[in-house]
This record gives sequence, C-alpha cells and structure tokens, in this order.
Amino acid sequence: MSPARTRGTSDEQVAPAGEQRSPDTGMARGGEERLPLVGRRIRELRLERGLGVRSLAAASGITSGFLSQIESGRVMPSIATLVRICAVLQVHVGDVFDASGPKARLVRAQERTVYSYPDSGIRDEVLTADPTYRIEAVHSFFAPGGSTGGQLYSHGSQVEAAIVLKGEIVVRVENETYTLRAGDALTFPGTLLHDVRNPRKRPAEVIWIYSPATY
Repeated sequence: MSPARTRGTSDEQVAPAGEQRSPDTGMARGGEERLPLVGRRIRELRLERGLGVRSLAAASGITSGFLSQIESGRVMPSIATLVRICAVLQVHVGDVFDASGPKARLVRAQERTVYSYPDSGIRDEVLTADPTYRIEAVHSFFAPGGSTGGQLYSHGSQVEAAIVLKGEIVVRVENETYTLRAGDALTFPGTLLHDVRNPRKRPAEVIWIYSPATY
C-alpha cells in the first residue's frame, strides 16, 4: 500500500513499412504467417474474458463481421483497430503476437519489484506479474507507526482487499474506520478514499490485492 501516489487509421488492413500487399488477399507479404496467430490469440483472450463477438466488436468500434474475419485469420486489423481491441481485452499489443499463448508467470522472492517509502515507514513488494493488469498482489511492510500520511486517497482500482499477516493496521475508508489484526481481511471498492496506518510499536505485514493492477 503505497502512500498517496494514436494514431488514427481505418479498419482497412495496413501493411508494415517495407512490405507489399498480396493483390488477392490484401495481406502484407511476409505477414501471412502472423495472421492465424493474431486472430487465434484474440479469440482465446475474448473467450477467457467471457465476451461475445458482438460485445468485443462494439467496444472496439468495428463490426462483428470484421472481428470474425480477424479471428479466423483472413485479415489483419489496422494498428489503430488492434490497439482498441487490445485495450478492451486489457492486454498489450505484443501479447497477441506471442506464439506461446497464455502461460504461468513466476516471480521469485528475490526478483520482486520493491518500492520503499522511508519517510512513511512503508515498503511494498509486488508479488505478481499479470501481463493483463487485471489483478495484482502486493506485500506491504509497515514499520511501527508507519502510515500512508493521514490524507485520504484512492488508487482508482475497482476492488481492493487487505489481508493482515502480522501485527495490526487501521484502515480508514471514507467515514468508517476498521482495525485489522493477523488473519483479518477487508475488501472495499478501490474508488473509495482511504488511508492506512500501523498504530502499534511492532511491525505489521499486509497482503494487498488490487483489481485491476495499480503499480
């Protein structure tokens, strides 16, 4: 828990610089092998998120027929269209070119990204590496008296949860105050203003879950 912290083109297929279109398909020569992969990954990601063709197409500003052509590998979307599709799917553009598909992401203890706030008495270690940024887990260490500063703020995530591993923390959410001890968990909308402090003379440790990711 840290202290308070296009390019426009049409839906026509666009050939990368230096490549020519195949006159019969409209695809860029040298790019045909990428089409089935991109379309397949988009379809996999759409199904993982429980989206129908019409829903994804509408949110991406294209027709369902055009999306079906993309998923079947018949056409390559323009850069602008691909960016919009990936934004709806909450992935990076590079993820749809990844031939390995969905895979587990391992973060070793010694490989965690660490954010230290000495003046606040807080250290955050990011535990997860979700490329879609749909969820994130952070291990926070509160020194005795450590605090986010006393000023209410919001990370802007949709959901936030705190699970106390050790010690005690006090979480103020809007006008409500919650005292959490080891084993306690608190879940609240991430849009609500809040602050956190360790009122004790011993360290506290908390696992924070954010959806979507905030760091």
